[in-house]
Amino acid sequence: MNRKSDIEPNLKYAPSYWIGNATTATFIEHLDLNDDTLFSFSPEAGELVRTALGQSNKGCEADFDLFLSGYSCEPWRDTRVGRGDKSLRPCISTLWFCQPTILNELLRNQEDLDRGMSARTLCFAIEPDDIPEDDGVAREISSATSSSWESMIKKVLEARSLKSEPEQVACSI
Repeated sequence: MNRKSDIEPNLKYAPSYWIGNATTATFIEHLDLNDDTLFSFSPEAGELVRTALGQSNKGCEADFDLFLSGYSCEPWRDTRVGRGDKSLRPCISTLWFCQPTILNELLRNQEDLDRGMSARTLCFAIEPDDIPEDDGVAREISSATSSSWESMIKKVLEARSLKSEPEQVACSI
């Protein structure tokens, strides 16, 4: 019976180190399943930005707490009647793409500015006039570069499963 209680939490969500569009509650569940580490990726993150801005909660208050703690890997705790108690040290990396109007909503939000969310965000916008037309030349990553990246990622994931402390990855050019 004890084995069943260990397995059941893993059946609700597919195993993954990355997450797309999700509420804060879902982020918490995925962090709990992934040793407090998560990569949030969305090629169209409008809803994620609006969730962080609080547009999906009743009071419309911004919901930055988890992301702020996840940026600096600070202890974070969530206690809810229906979901129980989760004590985490979140490490969240995000790569969100969104339309300029959504980015402007984030950057113009006063709470975003006051609490430092925008200071933890690397933002840039590409104007339509800046996008070059396809010149018809196929460009690919060299096999050596692809192999190096694959090797590094495998080493990082292997080290992650063996370590209890965060691993620092040094990048070089």
